[in-house]
Amino acid sequence: MRSRLTDMFGIDVPIFAFTHKPEVAIEVTNAGGMGALAASYYQPDELERILTDMDEKTLGRPYCIDVLFANKVGEVVPMISASRRCFVFSFSPSPRGCTDRGHR
Repeated sequence: MRSRLTDMFGIDVPIFAFTHKPEVAIEVTNAGGMGALAASYYQPDELERILTDMDEKTLGRPYCIDVLFANKVGEVVPMISASRRCFVFSFSPSPRGCTDRGHR
């Protein structure tokens, strides 16, 4: 099912699953949707390990990191490397300069 949304995010179906469970985000991503992991639930060192595991288990498919609090955006954006196919989603205003770093 193609749409502007699926084309924008590089997914097969327009299904987004917001969860604090990495296993759920991985399964939704591998099924063609966008698994969105709640990053605010984890400490930075634990989140880095989880994201590495997600990278391996999603086999290059894009996934999302849901950041609820603005202070977490500054911790999460540096974890995103060019090899990681993920998006950062937040309703909070981003700390100055964070958005620019995330778009590189």
